[in-house]
Amino acid sequence: MRKGLFVMALVMSYILASCGEDKKNEEPINFEQELIGRWERFEQNYTYSYSFYSDHKGRYIKAENVNGEITSSRHFTWSLNGNIVTAVSVVNENMGPLVLSHENGILYLIDSYGILYAKK
Repeated sequence: MRKGLFVMALVMSYILASCGEDKKNEEPINFEQELIGRWERFEQNYTYSYSFYSDHKGRYIKAENVNGEITSSRHFTWSLNGNIVTAVSVVNENMGPLVLSHENGILYLIDSYGILYAKK
């Protein structure tokens, strides 16, 4: 019994130490720099995209996949607090918080409905 507990404690300490070392070696993410660009998600009939520009302006587009016709478009300004993006359209409509999430080396943009966008 003691031997089993000792082995378990040894394994747990190795796992915890390994996780800590991995985090120390990771470079800090510059979320503002990473946000700049176009983020997209595809559905059967539409492509949705957010474009973020370095002057803190952006554009949201919903376009049909078949012919590329834009069915909805909004210009907005954006600000960033940590990994939370606040986007407000030019008609003062809050477009909901967007979150930048970094998982397994991949950065995602998540909208207020929990839908993932990938950077193009």
